[in-house]
Amino acid sequence: MIKAKRKPVALDLFRFYVRVFLAKRSFANIYVRVDKKISANQPSLIIANHSSWWDGMIALLLTKNYIKQPLYMMMSEKGLQTYSFFRYFGAFSINPTKPKEMMASLHYAKEQLQNRHAVWLFPQGEEQALEKRPLDFSNGIGWLCEHAPSQASILPVTISYVFADKRKPNVFIHIGSTHPVTSLHGSKHEKTVQVEKLLTTQLDKQRETIIQNDYSRYTVLH
Repeated sequence: MIKAKRKPVALDLFRFYVRVFLAKRSFANIYVRVDKKISANQPSLIIANHSSWWDGMIALLLTKNYIKQPLYMMMSEKGLQTYSFFRYFGAFSINPTKPKEMMASLHYAKEQLQNRHAVWLFPQGEEQALEKRPLDFSNGIGWLCEHAPSQASILPVTISYVFADKRKPNVFIHIGSTHPVTSLHGSKHEKTVQVEKLLTTQLDKQRETIIQNDYSRYTVLH
């Protein structure tokens, strides 16, 4: 596996570049909803849906202002080989076709949680259509929930890209409430199903909010 090689200065500079140049050129607005302030001392296992290449960039934008733990992000080995500079922002690889490497990646993610860091996962494994159901999470998330430190929490993050009355799309991000990993029960597969249901419910509610044009709980990311 390819380990992260975090460089906070590089992360700050790239985050600024993404926010000021890339995001403003690509989106009309980025809206963020936060259900509850996130503790900087609590390790967070961040679970997000994956429908766009932009998702990893969104994770970078949310880090520091909203999610204040050091960022680590699981990324496909092929993707990280293509965009190797993501290592400096906390990305590490996973290759589900090689069981030994996959387990090494999961253990590496577990270590980051033990160090009170935030670990981003996209359990769908690859980009899927936003409306696709079921989300089809891999069982790796169930293993990680089973072996994560007891003080760790699951933090669901849903991301929707929506075209409306402007040439550029809007982005809606909902950072949900945390759920202790100890609240999950059953086998590894059963825990995977519970986490998938949690994110699916939040994603479906976000869709209804967007349909109703109810942005009252969202603020614009600046």
